Amino acid sequence: MEFRRVQHKVVIRLLDGALKKGKFLRMEEPPDHNIVIVECEGGICKAPLRNIKAVFFVRNWDGDSNYYNPQGRNLQDERLNRLQVEFTDGEVLWGRSMNYCMDSPGFFFFPSNPDANNRAILINKLAVGRIVVGEETKSDNGI
Repeated sequence: MEFRRVQHKVVIRLLDGALKKGKFLRMEEPPDHNIVIVECEGGICKAPLRNIKAVFFVRNWDGDSNYYNPQGRNLQDERLNRLQVEFTDGEVLWGRSMNYCMDSPGFFFFPSNPDANNRAILINKLAVGRIVVGEETKSDNGI
């Protein structure tokens, strides 16, 4: 999925709980940190990755914050690492990642449910309490 040519709709959830909605423009990588740049209603918003929980690339901005999909596991691309991501705020996601690396500050994550509002998620590892990799990633209903 190409994220630079098209201005994708995004929802940025900051570590302090604040929320920003806009269109993804680009990500800059200065020597000391990554900065996500989004076109918001009030102009251009810049957010250092260290202040972000996650950037949700969404189909629409009216997503359901109460949506919960413990089943998922529909993403069949075996080239991607299967992950269970548990954020420090208690949110848990299941899906896959191609570029998850223990040493990187963040990674792209693809939710297991292809019909969910979230198409992809850029996750800041500082916001993650635990990551389970591989076959051990079971949702709470065992799927």
